[in-house]
Amino acid sequence: MEFNFNRDDLVAAIQQIDKNPDLIKGRQSNTYDLHFEGKKYPPILILSEANKLKGGKELLLSDFGNSTAKAFKILENNGFEVIRKSGDDLTQLLKAFQTQYPKDKEGQFSKNLASYQILVNDIPSYIRDRFDLGKEYKVTGSVGAGNFARYPWVAIFHRKITSQATKGYYIGMLFTDDLQEMYLTLNQGSTTQSQSEKDRNERHVFGTIDNIDGFTKGQLPSKSLTKIYPASSTSNGTAYEKTNLFYRKYTINNMNIDDLEKHLEKLIEAYTRCAELDNSQQTNTPEMKDSVPYKSEKFNIQEFQRALLDSNLSYSEELIVRFVASLMAKRFVLLSGLAGSGKTKIAQSFAKWISEDDSQYAIVPVGADWINREPLLGYPDGLDQKNYVMPDNGVLDLMLGAKKNSRSPYFLILDEMNLSHVERYFADFLSVMESGESISLYSGRERKSNGATIPREIKWPANLFIIGTVNIDETTYMFSPKVLDRANVIEFRLDEQSIEDFFENRTSVTNPVDAKGVTMAEDFLRLSLEKETFLSTDVKNEILAFFTSLKTVGAEFGYRTITETLILLKKLKEIDETIDTEKVFDIAIMQKFLPKLHGSRSKIARVLEELMKLCLVDELDVASLLDQHYSPECKYPISFEKLRRMYKNAIDNGFASYAEA
Repeated sequence: MEFNFNRDDLVAAIQQIDKNPDLIKGRQSNTYDLHFEGKKYPPILILSEANKLKGGKELLLSDFGNSTAKAFKILENNGFEVIRKSGDDLTQLLKAFQTQYPKDKEGQFSKNLASYQILVNDIPSYIRDRFDLGKEYKVTGSVGAGNFARYPWVAIFHRKITSQATKGYYIGMLFTDDLQEMYLTLNQGSTTQSQSEKDRNERHVFGTIDNIDGFTKGQLPSKSLTKIYPASSTSNGTAYEKTNLFYRKYTINNMNIDDLEKHLEKLIEAYTRCAELDNSQQTNTPEMKDSVPYKSEKFNIQEFQRALLDSNLSYSEELIVRFVASLMAKRFVLLSGLAGSGKTKIAQSFAKWISEDDSQYAIVPVGADWINREPLLGYPDGLDQKNYVMPDNGVLDLMLGAKKNSRSPYFLILDEMNLSHVERYFADFLSVMESGESISLYSGRERKSNGATIPREIKWPANLFIIGTVNIDETTYMFSPKVLDRANVIEFRLDEQSIEDFFENRTSVTNPVDAKGVTMAEDFLRLSLEKETFLSTDVKNEILAFFTSLKTVGAEFGYRTITETLILLKKLKEIDETIDTEKVFDIAIMQKFLPKLHGSRSKIARVLEELMKLCLVDELDVASLLDQHYSPECKYPISFEKLRRMYKNAIDNGFASYAEA
């Protein structure tokens, strides 16, 4: 997408922000500011407001290809200054490392923490931020204490190509032994590469990088190698020399930051192209025929939010973030709440948005007569020992499809999941969810269905997500703690503002979401498979406090819930960088700690008061809890309002439950 802004357009946008400071809320920049007349502004917000003033839409970083470099170039070309918040640019970091890098008499690295921090953390972090490198990239530095390079280096790896300094190919920043010079290279360092691999790499890169001024095509000169690699590693130096494709030399004390960053950006673009070509070649091979045949893009929650708006579907941004992060954190999500509040629709919309076609999802209404697993998994034919009876709803077909096409996400949406006892028909899934074992379908001789062989057992595929919708009324059954403990539970509620918005925007729901997010499917799946956690001292203390209070009524949680909570916190922060820790912990309380909470007034009222105290900054005014206008200052407002509704039910009805509040 191309944008044509002049300086007057951008100054008008700044003036608009000055008149309406609330525009900055939720649009703050984490790393860079635009400096103008003594004030600082979020760069992307200025471009967005300029576009809106010209009659265009709101702009996000994704509209610039997720590249701050492209966005900042527009601002810089119009005479504006975009400055990193820390005040350090790449050349300053390189010079700081150069002056702080200590060597002993033999020229070996001595472990100075300041220089180590700059090389291993600060420079890689700067590169990741400045060029918006996603999770598919790894940026790392080394002090050069290994066998191959005794002097410092920084490398940028694309995970589809390699993550090791002796395999594949990558971008390298190599320091000479006197630390006065640095070489920026592509493919430097691959010691295990064959000539055919090198030839392929050259074909990928040539034509995409030859427009960079000052780059030399081919290997580093031997004279340079002796300044980077010790004499004892001559053989290794020769291997490095043969595999290099491009290089450019910089003198650290006389370096132009604009040139360096321009060259580095071009190298990253060329290297990304290498990864795309590698991926497309693999996709066309017989063993990868079921792989995603299109360019994979970084997952962007804002694109899904926009698709819902385009479909005339109204959900809060917070709810959308919670839903998607919960799927990433665990493949079993329950959507609870009032009938007709949009639970099934958001699940269906996300599945359609990120799937290539409707073979990747199924919406299955749960029957009140489901008393065993047969409606989900079918059964071996008792009259024909060669036949297996598949369920008509396609659940087993969906699981087999997910197993076959492991690089695409699949979705099973169980509608009105609690019309029957979940523990009866869903027991196999609840069991293997934690054990990782297989579900046995039958034993004995091989069985078929419509000519296709059915496996004797099947695992819950790692790319299959199960979403259950739950209505609470007199026709449904309550979930047991066993079920609630294994899911992320999201409550859907309507308020007066939601109803007013509905009346103002009563338009037909359209379907522009279909397959619009398919290019992000692979990255969504990758994020869901990564189980990193987020833990701070404050989070640890809060978890202990909630555990202690819930323990008094037998609703405490175990190690699994703690681990899944920490994963959920991490996923929320990954897909929404603007969200703070209190907000993500509030969501975690609501989804992981409270769902099992229920009991009589005598059992639960005091505990609810204690839990509400943990949610507040103010002192708790118990006498005001039943007043709907009571609005104390909250740390965790979502959880506090839920607990207050439960408290009111306990007082008015003598009993309270998470599912009924």
